[in-house]
Amino acid sequence: MTAAPGFKSYTWSPDDYHTSSVSGNRIKVWPATDTTYTVVATINDYCTVTDSTRVTLQKASPINIGNDTAFCAGGSVKLHAPPGFAGYLWQDGSRGESYLATQRGMYWLSALNANGCYSKDTIRVTDVYPLPAINLGRDGTLCLNNNILHAGSGQKNYTWQDGSTDSVFRVNEAGTYSVAVISGQSCVNVNTIHITGIVASPSGFLVQGVSVCENGTAQLTTTGSWVSYLWSTGESTSSITIKQPGQYWL
Repeated sequence: MTAAPGFKSYTWSPDDYHTSSVSGNRIKVWPATDTTYTVVATINDYCTVTDSTRVTLQKASPINIGNDTAFCAGGSVKLHAPPGFAGYLWQDGSRGESYLATQRGMYWLSALNANGCYSKDTIRVTDVYPLPAINLGRDGTLCLNNNILHAGSGQKNYTWQDGSTDSVFRVNEAGTYSVAVISGQSCVNVNTIHITGIVASPSGFLVQGVSVCENGTAQLTTTGSWVSYLWSTGESTSSITIKQPGQYWL
């Protein structure tokens, strides 16, 4: 608030209510209610002039863009600005009536009402929870002695395609199998595997009772053709040469 310059002194009132000064021709005020401010300007020891002005308080309208929240990976929360404002400003500089939050962090909205007052509200995305990890394996065949699908452990809920709720599932025939897993934060992940058949493990592929002569050698040979081999000696060929008696496995 500014009074005309050139006077000997200035006295403002009320002198104890949200004013930066009680003297000088310029002061700053920040009233909490409607207030009339008066200044008395002195020309000389005998003459003064007085003027007043009333400051009417225009209040900002309350806004609410929601409570602090969290969501699962791949999710989001849409923040909506309340209607009836002349303009909006989000924390990233955008000015739309809504904002899609996809990451952890702080989000705020400043809204301008018809009185020229700004209202502001803030919301925090406290966390983005990971989806529960599931890996049922690759599509293809399963071995007869290893036909169990594992959906992991430590999660809140498991639901297989047949409605069963164990963390493991025994596969007895070809087909499509899937599991939905819910974590402790209620995040959901789904995994599917296509089993083309259940096959027996290799058997009877090693000749038994081979003898070796002193200072001689013998050949251990497999029967049938297989994808890969691993002997107790560390070799990976279909046959090996031995010089010592003992037990060997393949």
